[in-house]
Amino acid sequence: MANAKKLPSGNWRVNLFVGRDESGKRKYKSFTASNKKTAEYMAAEYAAMHKGKSDIENITVGEAIDRYIDSKSNVLSPATIRGYRRYRKNYLQDIINVRLAALTNEVIQKEINREAKLHSPKTVKNMYGLFSAAMGAYNENLALRITLPQKTKSEINVPSDDSIKELLKCIKGSELEKAVLLSAFGSMRRSEIAPLTSDDICGNIIEVNKAMVYNDKNEWVLKSPKTFSSYRKIEYPEFVIRLFDGIEGRLINMNPNQITRAFSCALKKHNLPHIRFHDLRHYQASILHALGVPDIYIMERGGWKSRYTLDKVYKHVMDDKMQASTAVAINHFTNLMQHEMQHD
Repeated sequence: MANAKKLPSGNWRVNLFVGRDESGKRKYKSFTASNKKTAEYMAAEYAAMHKGKSDIENITVGEAIDRYIDSKSNVLSPATIRGYRRYRKNYLQDIINVRLAALTNEVIQKEINREAKLHSPKTVKNMYGLFSAAMGAYNENLALRITLPQKTKSEINVPSDDSIKELLKCIKGSELEKAVLLSAFGSMRRSEIAPLTSDDICGNIIEVNKAMVYNDKNEWVLKSPKTFSSYRKIEYPEFVIRLFDGIEGRLINMNPNQITRAFSCALKKHNLPHIRFHDLRHYQASILHALGVPDIYIMERGGWKSRYTLDKVYKHVMDDKMQASTAVAINHFTNLMQHEMQHD
C-alpha cells in the first residue's frame, strides 16, 4: 500500500495504483484527507473493496459477500461482523454459489420470496441489506429492484411498577438484582452492564463508556458503546449505588448471555409474567414520560439516538389508557341503559 505524502496545503494524499489503461499507461486514484492515517485508510478500504474488479464477473455471491465482510472487519462492531457471517452461512443459500454475471433481479426476487416464507420480514430485510451492500461494491452494473416482505406489527411489553417490585423482591441479594436495578432504574443495556467496573462509578453517577459483545470467533470482547449517544453518565438513587460498595473491578460477574438466562430462569422459578430483560429499559422510559420528564432527557438517559423506540413505548402506554377509558365508557353506557330499561 502506498504511503501518504503531505501536500503544501497541509493535507495528506495517497496515489493508489489501480491498473493500466489501453495504452499500458499506469492509472492512479487519489485520496486526500486532513491527516495521514485517514488518507491511507481511505486508500486501503478502496483497494480491498475493488480487489479483483477486472475478474469480478467470475466470483460468486458468497465470495462477494465474504470480500465485503473482510473489507469492513476493522471498522464495524465485532457483533455486527458476527451477524454478517451468520447471515452469509445460513441464508440466501440457493444463490450463494451463483456467479455475479448470472444474477438478475428475477433470480434474486425468487430467492427473497423463498426466504420470506421461512423467516420474519425483519430477518429478510437484514439479509438483503448485507447482500445489496455487497452487490453495490462488486456488481455495480446490477440495478437492484427487489420487493421485500411488508413489516409486521411488533408488540412492545412495558412492565408495571407492581411487576418490578415483585421481581426485585424475588431476586433480592443476587447478582441479577444488581443488573435489573441498573436497567430498570437507569435504562442500561445488558451489553453495557456486563463490562462495568468500579472505576465507572463517581458518587451516584455511573458512566457508560464500553460494551461487551460476542465476536465472530465466539469470544466476548469489549468495544465502544452501540452508538455515539450511548456514551452517557447516569445518576442513580443512593440505594442502588450502595449495592456496589467495596467492590473492586467488575461490578457484576456475568456476561450479557448469562444475564439473559438468569433473568428468564428467575421469572419461571417465581411464576412471574414473561418479559425480556430489554423491556426494563422500556419500563424506565414509560415512568419518566408519566412523570413529565421531557423526551430529550429520556433519550439522553437511555442512550437512544432517535424517538423510534420511545414512540413505540408511548403508544403501548396510550393503548393501555385507551382500554381503561373504553371500559369506563362501556360501563357508563351499560348502566345508563339498564336504568332506562328498568324504568320502562
